[in-house]
Amino acid sequence: MRAAALLAAALFAGTAAAAQPPAPAGQLYPILAEAARTGWTADRRRDAAELTLALGDVDAALAHYEAALLIDPHDEITARRTAELAVQNSRWDHAADALRRLIALLPDDPWANLHLGLLLAPAAPHDSLTFLRRAAQTGMAPPAELIETIEQFADARTGLPLAVGAVMTDAALYGYAERAFELAVALDPDTAQALASVALVRAIQGKDGAPWLDQALSLGSESAQLYVAAGLYYRAVGQDFISLEMFLNALSRDPLNPEINAEVSTTYGLLGDTATADFWAQQAQLLARGMRAPDAPPLEP
Repeated sequence: MRAAALLAAALFAGTAAAAQPPAPAGQLYPILAEAARTGWTADRRRDAAELTLALGDVDAALAHYEAALLIDPHDEITARRTAELAVQNSRWDHAADALRRLIALLPDDPWANLHLGLLLAPAAPHDSLTFLRRAAQTGMAPPAELIETIEQFADARTGLPLAVGAVMTDAALYGYAERAFELAVALDPDTAQALASVALVRAIQGKDGAPWLDQALSLGSESAQLYVAAGLYYRAVGQDFISLEMFLNALSRDPLNPEINAEVSTTYGLLGDTATADFWAQQAQLLARGMRAPDAPPLEP
C-alpha cells in the first residue's frame, strides 16, 4: 500500500513538472531558431524582448524592442514599453530615442513629455522647458523649482548641470540627478562639488560612489558644501563616525550656517549622543533666526 502511494506521488510530481511551462531560456530558444530559419517578425521581437528581460538582460531586451519598432513603427504599446524600460534602468541613450519616438506617436503624452524634459534639463535647457511645460499642461507637472532653475541658467555658460542636479536630488529624482552631476564632471573634471554629488546620489541608489568621493576630497577644496556632501554620503552608507568628521569639517569652514549645524546635530543623534545633538539643534535654530548660542563645544568627533 505504501509503495503504491509513493509510486502515485512520484507519477503526480512528474505530471505536474511536465505541465509547467518551460523556463524563459527554454521558451527563447525556439523563437531564435525560427527567426534564424524564416526571419524576424515584430511579434517574435517582442516575445524575445520579454524573455530576455525575464533572464535579466535589459540591454538585449531593449535591442529586441527597438528592432520590433523598426518593423512596426506605429506600435504605441511597444514604444511605451521601450521608453519605460530605458528610463527605469537609466539607459539614457536608449531613453532619449525611445521617448522621442513615443512623443512622435503620442505628442501630448504627459509621462513621455515629463521624462524627456527631465532627461534634457542639464544639457538642452530650452528644449527641456518645452517638454516640461507640455507635461504640466497635460497633467504631470515637474517640480516648480526645476522649471525656475532651468530658466535661471538657460543662457548661462556654466552651472546648469550642477544646479539642475541639486534640484533633482531634492525631488528624489536620483537617476536623473546622477546623470546631471556626471555631465557637470565631464564639463569640469576638477569640480569637487560635482564629484561629491555623483558619489552621494549613487550611494542613495545603493551604488558604489567611493571613487567619485575620493577624487573630490583629493582636490583639496576648502568648500564647506563639499564636506556636507561627503557627510551625507557616509551617512547614506552607514558610516556615522566618518560622517560626523565630514560635517565637523564643513562646520569649521562655515560655522554660522544653520543647515550645517543641523546636520551635526542629526549625526550626534544617530551616534546616541543626545545632549550634544540637542546643543547643535538649538544652535541651528538660533542661527536660522540670526542669533548664536554661546559656549559651543569643541569641534571634535
